[in-house]
Amino acid sequence: MMKQIISHKYRRFVIYVEIFAGLLLLGIIYHFIPIHGATTFYIPSSDFKTVKKTLQKNGYDVTWIDSAMLKLIRVPTKGWYRVEPEKHGRLTFFEFLYRQKAPTMQVVIFAGESKEALIERLANDMKLDPVKLMRYYDNYAQFKEGDIIANHYTLARSADEKATMEYLFERSKETFERF
Repeated sequence: MMKQIISHKYRRFVIYVEIFAGLLLLGIIYHFIPIHGATTFYIPSSDFKTVKKTLQKNGYDVTWIDSAMLKLIRVPTKGWYRVEPEKHGRLTFFEFLYRQKAPTMQVVIFAGESKEALIERLANDMKLDPVKLMRYYDNYAQFKEGDIIANHYTLARSADEKATMEYLFERSKETFERF
């Protein structure tokens, strides 16, 4: 009788250890699944859905486990982020994301400034390729000129041509919609 009780408890203990080891192994395997995406991007809001949508738009596959990690840790706030996903595993990427604010700079868009003058100035100030900037400008523009509203903008110093133009056009679109 006593032997059966000990045997039954031992069997339960072994099952619990196996379940724990299996879950730990799954977590370790998931951690080493590569995560890739843009290194510099702008998160327009600290709302969870917006953060998830922004990460997906910038090339990150956000799984249900990633969503849980974002909810459990802390959702990143509005702003520019510079990350190096290959330095972190999948699980720790989301832990460190909210700490990876990118250094920024102020850019002024002047009223009446032509797109050529704007592209030349941005390329010079941010050390970007003017041909790529013009290509992205033309992709996002609805009109030949005047799509970007004259204003002060905060841009990440490490933003590439696509992120720069996307940001300027999205902020201008938000201002247009308010009018």
